Amino acid sequence: MSLQTARSMPVARSRKRISRAARLTSSGLAYAVLIALSFLAIAPIVWMLMSSLKGYSEFKLNPWLWPREWQWGNYTRVWKNADFGLYFTNSLIMVTGSVSLMVIVGSMAGYALARYQFKGRESLLYYFIAGQIVPGQVVLVPLFILIRFLGMLNTRHGLMLVYLAAAMPFVVFMMQGFFRSIPKELEEAARIDGASELRIFWQIMLPLVRPGIGTLAIFQGMWIWNEFLFALLFANKPELRTLPIGIFSVIGQYFTDYPVYFAGLSVATLPVVVLYVLSSKYLVRGGLAGAVKG
Repeated sequence: MSLQTARSMPVARSRKRISRAARLTSSGLAYAVLIALSFLAIAPIVWMLMSSLKGYSEFKLNPWLWPREWQWGNYTRVWKNADFGLYFTNSLIMVTGSVSLMVIVGSMAGYALARYQFKGRESLLYYFIAGQIVPGQVVLVPLFILIRFLGMLNTRHGLMLVYLAAAMPFVVFMMQGFFRSIPKELEEAARIDGASELRIFWQIMLPLVRPGIGTLAIFQGMWIWNEFLFALLFANKPELRTLPIGIFSVIGQYFTDYPVYFAGLSVATLPVVVLYVLSSKYLVRGGLAGAVKG
């Protein structure tokens, strides 16, 4: 072993130690930031749950402390006295119906834009992309006039059509990305075997984009579940109110029972949180499926 090699060995070892220490430091900082962000995300939910289990007097005196006596009756009061059972059912109907329409119409339009060549195809795709830029508040007045002219104001199917129209630019753009990620050889082989275009779409292509459909269904379902403005304008009858409108109705003009109000927020929030936690792996899988173009 030469003298130069012997001298360079301690230097190499010290560099490895420094690089290892730098990696550990960077990893520690990354974990600290992630833990801090997780705490910021979870803390409001925990505080909401704690507040929903307090009495009104205890909430006013100690809004930030753990409840001394757990008031489970707040959930019974908000469910029965505030008609939250009806609001919950209405929200469930709206989410199921609207998301079903979005998946059917959006997948068909996305498949046509991704697989067929026709005049105006690129312009139509840019039209859907541009539709994502326009805020929904801009078209509220003409949309309200149109829905009232069609006789669909204060109806469930009218509100579903509003949600469908508002979500179509995003849904179509995403679905055509998912369909483009599928190799064309699959449908070409099906055509050689004599399969019709409708059969290729329903039995071959649509099952292959199930991760994408699940991702879109979860995102759009959470949006509709929490949506307030459209539900307030287009379905404002008491028997058609959704959860966000029902929660807003709990707020009084001169007095608001905040523990009961937070109980209503918990009823509306927990299903979305549980759904997001259980479906997180499907969201990642769907995002990766649409990120690769075939």
